Amino acid sequence: MLGTSVDSLAGGTKAAAKGAAAQPRLLIPMVLVMMYNRWNAILVPEYGFMHLELIPMLVGFFTYKIAMFTQAIQESVPDVGNHEV
Repeated sequence: MLGTSVDSLAGGTKAAAKGAAAQPRLLIPMVLVMMYNRWNAILVPEYGFMHLELIPMLVGFFTYKIAMFTQAIQESVPDVGNHEV
């Protein structure tokens, strides 16, 4: 993904903006914001569902991403203390 981001910068400002908007890593936060908007605009007033808050939704998502990143780093770095000869 990083290579695609860097390649899109070579095309100028317009290509960089288009490349940034089409990145899959931005898709889930965008979908969360759209769900939040539609949920609170349609379902809460008409059907009385509970009101959602945007900040806790995004904090939960990014906390999950940090945990996944940490786990990937721990799996890729070998244990120094457990060497068998």
